[in-house]
Amino acid sequence: GGPRGITFDGTNLWTANSTGNSVSKIGLDGTVIDTYPIGTSPWSIIFDGTNLWTANHDNNSAFKLDLNGNIVATYTPLGGTPWNIAYDGTNIWTVSAEGNSITRITPAEEITTFSIGYYPEDIFCNSSFCWVAVSGEDSVKKIDLDGNIIDTYTGIYGPQGMALDSSGNLWVPNIGTGITRVEPNGTKTFFGFSAGNVRKIVFDGANMWLIDADNANVIEVSLGGSVLGTFASTGGYPISAILVGTNIWTADVGGNSITKIVPGTSAPATIPDAPTIGTATAGDTTATVPFTAPYDGGSAITGYTVTSNPAGGTDTDAGTTALSHTMTDLTNGTPYTFTVTATNAIGTSAPSVASNEVTPVVQTWSCGSAITDSRD
Repeated sequence: GGPRGITFDGTNLWTANSTGNSVSKIGLDGTVIDTYPIGTSPWSIIFDGTNLWTANHDNNSAFKLDLNGNIVATYTPLGGTPWNIAYDGTNIWTVSAEGNSITRITPAEEITTFSIGYYPEDIFCNSSFCWVAVSGEDSVKKIDLDGNIIDTYTGIYGPQGMALDSSGNLWVPNIGTGITRVEPNGTKTFFGFSAGNVRKIVFDGANMWLIDADNANVIEVSLGGSVLGTFASTGGYPISAILVGTNIWTADVGGNSITKIVPGTSAPATIPDAPTIGTATAGDTTATVPFTAPYDGGSAITGYTVTSNPAGGTDTDAGTTALSHTMTDLTNGTPYTFTVTATNAIGTSAPSVASNEVTPVVQTWSCGSAITDSRD
């Protein structure tokens, strides 16, 4: 029970079951072929081309297993309580949040632990480098395969999962707010959208797939940073994922299940994201409130509604799709802020952030010089 990690051995899927203290072999039709007890709460699993490896959270170890679920070797200690595991084509790497460290296991079975920073939660490797998501420092650290830090990318809020695209750009989710693209030269670009606690990210050759544990769904994002769709997961807390062929498979620890997602199928529609508020301006008992349209959730937005704070204002454009609304019935001399929501066939979004504060006032005009009648 409680699958936290998922991998593929070329024929079958495997899950690391943290609460069941086991690993499971699963066919691509979703049938569980067998489950093998291994103990020690495995939190993640990876395949190196020959063997499976698990990072075992509760006893500070990694297991190497054959494809019959037998433990071939045990490696310990690993710098703390290992959370996630990666393979660089030669070495196995684990990351320990509580130990503030990463650990490398070489083919010669040499174990080396490196300090990496406060609370690292994930590690991702290719054949040249590894990247470590140091969520306690809101940063990602790039290391060489000798464990040396060669670059640090800061200002990435609560990073966890990471993936590279075909151009060598690193993509890193920011908890709740969007995703950051880090180019090979270190240039960062942030793309904002609503998301929860994204624990993993997968690149399918065209788009990124964000595994949003908090909202139990998977978000497809283009390489331009646009949200293309949101897919529901069958479980209560999807926490890892893998690409197999053209399909995305997630491990749902909260629902004790795995989910197969087929790109290109219709994503279930959701409520819209919150609109982006603009700069409000005040008039005589009125205000004008502009805003920007959000992602529509896969269902066309049918209208927007602006609300005043304090209450009492009337949105004369409520329910229309105009992107600037007029508020009336405001009290002159009273400061107001405004929020806006978007509605589609599924429901109504969360409100936007509040606008700037404005104060309606009575409008006065100067009449200029008096007119003199020169007639007799």
